[in-house]
Parts: sequence; C-alpha cells; structure tokens
Amino acid sequence: MGFRKSSLVAESPSASPAEDEEALADAEMQAYVKRRRARAQTSKKDDMADVIEFPSDIEPAEGVPQRAFIKNRLSKMTDFERKEVLDYEKIFFSPSKDIIRKPDSKGVSYNHGYDDERGDYLVVEGDHMCYRYEVGHILGKGSFGQVVQARDHVTGQSVAIKIIRNKKRFHAQALVEVKILEQLREWVCRILQA
Repeated sequence: MGFRKSSLVAESPSASPAEDEEALADAEMQAYVKRRRARAQTSKKDDMADVIEFPSDIEPAEGVPQRAFIKNRLSKMTDFERKEVLDYEKIFFSPSKDIIRKPDSKGVSYNHGYDDERGDYLVVEGDHMCYRYEVGHILGKGSFGQVVQARDHVTGQSVAIKIIRNKKRFHAQALVEVKILEQLREWVCRILQA
C-alpha cells in the first residue's frame, strides 16, 4: 500500500530519519484503514456523532492577573511553568490538580515531558494550553499531529485544536495549512458580506 521512491543508487543499510518517519506514517495509515474496516464490519455508526458532539458552552472566565496567579501558585509551579506563565498577562484557566509529566519507559523526557519521542504532544485531560484552553480528549490522530477537544475559557466555547508534531518539517507544513485556513476564512467572510 505504501509508495516508495526507487533509486538507482544502492540503499545504505541505515535508513535516514526522513525514511523512518515515512515508514511510520505508512504504518499509521495502514492501521487507520484496518480500524475503519473493523468499524464497518461491526456496523457501528459512522456518522461522526461521537466526535462532533461537543459539550455545552459555559460562562467565559474573568481571568486572573499574572502577578496574582504567580503569587498564589508559585510553590506548586515547575521551573518551566514559572518561565512559561510570564508570557501571559491574564490566566483564564489552570488545572485544579497538579499535572505530573513522567519520563518515558527509558527515563527520557522530551520537551519538558510535553512530547513523546516522535514529537507528538502527550495529551493529559484537564491540563491547560496557554493558560486559556482546558484540554479534553483526543478527537483524532494523523501522521502530522493530532486534534484535541478543548474548552476555551475566554469565550466559554468548546473548540478543536490541531497540534502539529514538534518537528521542524511538520512546522513548515503547519504554516502552509494556516495560510490555507486564513484564505478560506477570508473567502467565507466575503461571501457572507455579499
């Protein structure tokens, strides 16, 4: 099922990281196809209702000034969080319980424990993103990243957040996707105004 470029040059015994990632992407796609086939055989509904039923909206949060938040939480914050919080003037959401990020089975921690070895974000329900979004469950995964359901505490709405793998080549692809989405939004606004 996978597509591979052929070369006139003999392949070396060690694969490049790009080839490894391509092989992993092919394996993920094959696993996805198997899951879809299994789902079809069990006659499970395929209308995506289990994915698109987001929780009801809540009242937007007021936001706590950065200094007040730090004063109340400093003793519970990690060194990384102490630096991170300085990027935000107001804190709209912070988990009520401590989120513990454990190293992998080999004792290695990637990106302060936020990513796995592939660069995928480790989703922890109830954690925060940007002190604004409350992380929910995973809506879907792909070769370039994953999508999580989250609560935006500034608006009170449920949202979907696409999280791209923390690798340089995927970052470039994400920027292309952002430009496409911006163009689509611009076109839709023009159509609605007409």
